[in-house]
Amino acid sequence: MEYILNFVIIAIEILCLKNFIEIFAEKNKKQYVCVLSIITLILGIYGIDCVLNDFVIAKIMCVVLCMSFWVKFINNMKLWRAVFMSASFMCILTLLDAIILTFFGNIFEAGAGMAENDVVGIYYKTLLTRMIMIALIMYIKRKFAVGGSEYLINEFEWLKYLYFPLMTIIIIVGMLVYCDDITLHNNVVLSIVSLLAVMNFIVFSLIENVVRREKQISESKLLQNDIKSKHEYYQYVSENYEIQRQEIHEFKNQIDCILEMLNHGEYAQTQTFLKNITENLDDRIDCIDTKNAIINAVLNQKYRTALKKEILMVFQLQNLSENQIKDTDIVTILSNLIDNAIETCEKCNGQKRIKVKIKFNDAKDTIISVKNSVPNGYKFDKNHIVTNKKNKRIHGCGIKNIINIVEKNEGHYNIECSDNEFCFSIIIPQIHSLTS
Repeated sequence: MEYILNFVIIAIEILCLKNFIEIFAEKNKKQYVCVLSIITLILGIYGIDCVLNDFVIAKIMCVVLCMSFWVKFINNMKLWRAVFMSASFMCILTLLDAIILTFFGNIFEAGAGMAENDVVGIYYKTLLTRMIMIALIMYIKRKFAVGGSEYLINEFEWLKYLYFPLMTIIIIVGMLVYCDDITLHNNVVLSIVSLLAVMNFIVFSLIENVVRREKQISESKLLQNDIKSKHEYYQYVSENYEIQRQEIHEFKNQIDCILEMLNHGEYAQTQTFLKNITENLDDRIDCIDTKNAIINAVLNQKYRTALKKEILMVFQLQNLSENQIKDTDIVTILSNLIDNAIETCEKCNGQKRIKVKIKFNDAKDTIISVKNSVPNGYKFDKNHIVTNKKNKRIHGCGIKNIINIVEKNEGHYNIECSDNEFCFSIIIPQIHSLTS
């Protein structure tokens, strides 16, 4: 029985190690390679435990060394860093064991039968330590993991996921303290407790898979949005190029016509003709010039779209030639915000108006604000934007992409809605704009 319990504890420790290391580094091996390497590591450490059971220091050193080589293999990490991470993990486990033995030892000894079977008591205490470790890893991984997805799952949802390991801890403590007949059913109790421990890892793994899949979907949508924005920009440039070619040809013909009229002394007709040309030229020239080609392309394109839909657009802009936000990010932000504003205004029966503000404050932080009219009965919640679209899963991806970009640049955003106006405001600090 003792050998089986030791094997279960070692397996749980290795699974804890795997999740602990993933807080600081992403694995670089395929799934089946990871599984095989974990099984090999468990068997290897179990062998070390059996052979060096009486040599504690040598056993710990060999275990840390095996863990270090495994971490280096899975994460392509430098050996010294792998050794440091493995040693840190063992130190944390040892510290938790010491806390459990010191502060809860007397309580556990009060459980009937514990003195008759020290192996079972030590197993429960060790298992309790590992469950506490799992709860800590889940919380830390949510907050600080490399490539983590904190924005995909809010605080309340993560607390619900922590419920399972916390309840397992309570069950183990309860059995240790209050189960009077624990020695008569050791095998049954041990099996239940061990299965609970394994279930924690299964649930944790399922949560990670769901979060990872949601992150991939979000990144895919962001990429699609970037591609769409770039396509629209290149289409806009291409259309402008074709228009310019046609206008050059027309301009040549118009100059020939003006020269001919001047040669015949038709000055009044020439003046009228030039006036008509000037008016037509004003209609063709881009109305918006921020001294930034990318922003100009987006704003002029959206402005023309709004005009076709009879939506009034008002701009508050300044010289944006020093804009430091990545082109793909600024295109995604402006395109999504204005597209959403246009779509909402189309549903309005009364005034249809969009206000766009882009400027720098005194600290050179970038401020972007888009306000738009909303239809009567427009539903809004700061935690969830209600949609009437048929595909509710896809809707809101644009807003999520904007939020992802803002948070990536450590900026801030604010969403407000009154009876007749919706406002999405963004501020991105200059220091993060420069390095994004």
